[in-house]
Amino acid sequence: MVLTCCDLIKKIEAEYSQEEIVSGCKVLNQSYNIFDLPERQWQQLAYSFPRSISCLQKLSEVCSPGKVINALLMKYYPCERVIKYYLIKKMTHLTENIVAFEMSIGSSRIDLCRINGHTYAYEIKTEYDTFKRLSTQLPNYQKAFDFVYVVTPLQRVESLKSYLPEGCGIIAYTLKNGLCKFSHQKKAEKNKGDLDFCIKNFSSSELTMFIEALSNLTCPTKRIEKEKIAISLVGKRNAWAVYRKILKKRYEKKWNFLVANMEHILPIDVQEFFRSTMSVDGFYE
Repeated sequence: MVLTCCDLIKKIEAEYSQEEIVSGCKVLNQSYNIFDLPERQWQQLAYSFPRSISCLQKLSEVCSPGKVINALLMKYYPCERVIKYYLIKKMTHLTENIVAFEMSIGSSRIDLCRINGHTYAYEIKTEYDTFKRLSTQLPNYQKAFDFVYVVTPLQRVESLKSYLPEGCGIIAYTLKNGLCKFSHQKKAEKNKGDLDFCIKNFSSSELTMFIEALSNLTCPTKRIEKEKIAISLVGKRNAWAVYRKILKKRYEKKWNFLVANMEHILPIDVQEFFRSTMSVDGFYE
């Protein structure tokens, strides 16, 4: 009888307690790199589950190490990359929306953002994260996004509330039998925003786009001069609309690529494929 990948993973699961599996998955999550050679990834699996060397050797004959790591993390370790996948999956059907990973805002990076006629920020805090950094992260996000949400497990909602500034929303999630359900616990209020602050996060070419969209001024070559002109234009009636349009343009190609290839990408790898737009064909072979 030839054992399948699923059969062999079940054999590994049977050799450890729940606590041991979670501990092994924590190590895998910290060490996993999509670009590591398969040999390195098998070594990481062997280090995390040392009593399963024989089983892992058989697994190496029927599937890739990435698929094994993905199966274990998705089932036993709902870390940030896992929750990101479930949240992204819900957004792929939204038309006229562009979604991005890890957008830089000031000194912070938002886990996920969504752009349509408005902008939305989603900061994920799993059961393994603390809320301490929210005091510096959320004020920056509220300057740059219309609506800001913190995404956290349902059982952490009450303890989260004391860390939130006024106007910030809460989305809770529950995990059961391989499904992740999201629910709005507190609706976010629309922020006034700070376009001066947002413009400072533009690239030089984006500053040029902003200036050309709002004026007939000749655009200088030096960034500092571009920034001064751009800031002088933030009072224009459609300045925020131009800002959103530029953000959509920045991420549109990457997002469309991810949506088109989502079914062929392992859940734990979606962020890396978004970032690089590398070919999916043959990647996992």
